[in-house]
Amino acid sequence: MPQVLLAKLADFKADGKWSGTDIDADLLRCLARASSLAEQLAGLPDGGLRRVVGRVEYPTASRQRSELLRLNARALESVAEIVQLYSPGTDADFDAAVAAGNALAPITQYAIESAELATLRRIYNNWYRAWPNCIRVTYTAGLADPARIKVALATATWTQATKTLTQVGAFANYAHTPGDKIAIESGTGVTAGTYPIASRTGDDAVVLGESLSTAGVDLVTGDITSLSAGASGNSGVIDPSEDLQEGVIRQAMTLYNTSDTSGLEKIDLGDAGGSYTTRGTRTHPALTAAVQRYERVI
Repeated sequence: MPQVLLAKLADFKADGKWSGTDIDADLLRCLARASSLAEQLAGLPDGGLRRVVGRVEYPTASRQRSELLRLNARALESVAEIVQLYSPGTDADFDAAVAAGNALAPITQYAIESAELATLRRIYNNWYRAWPNCIRVTYTAGLADPARIKVALATATWTQATKTLTQVGAFANYAHTPGDKIAIESGTGVTAGTYPIASRTGDDAVVLGESLSTAGVDLVTGDITSLSAGASGNSGVIDPSEDLQEGVIRQAMTLYNTSDTSGLEKIDLGDAGGSYTTRGTRTHPALTAAVQRYERVI
């Protein structure tokens, strides 16, 4: 699935005074690794600092601190569903309750505001303390990718052969910059995520760097939507702060400049595709300070 980064490739390249696209893939890997390190510093190695859509919390899944407790302390965007049981239940019990139509959704607005946060606190006080393992929550939270373009799609279609995303007039005011992305939220047959934009072909279409079709086919229903700051239902979307973005860039630069004993640049990719061994890689102070400030703010 496409990764959410906490800084822009364009800013990283400007800082390093790089031009062209020859090393973009390596630079993006460095940004991905630096973004992961930021999550680890925030105590969220399994994700949560970066935006995750539709995270499901089963209260019985872990004996560690519940994710629901962190809803009041993270970049909470929306709550899609709350399922409650009147006695402690297993994960399967919650799934069965949803299948039976017994989902309770007291929060009707997708943009979480103070009144809804108060509701979440009541849920915690009334259910998590008094009745542990009685609530399952599905929510979207985390910091959005700052490189995403602010284009609101609602009726877009997809052409698999050319990886073209199309909606009449949607890209009229968009000028392509290397590293740009678009956050796909929903649509028949799509895999939601943040996708790189390879090029703009005109006012009506862009070409993506990866397929958004789950089955690898054309999607012609015309219901593909995107995340657009300030759009209906997304007013709770939060971008990384400027200092956090800068800290991620500083960390990515450290990774890129790490040298092995022969003096060759090596990058700790930290992904399933393999990695180069680094020696002496350190956490940049700017990243540590930015994460600490973020923690104090929230």
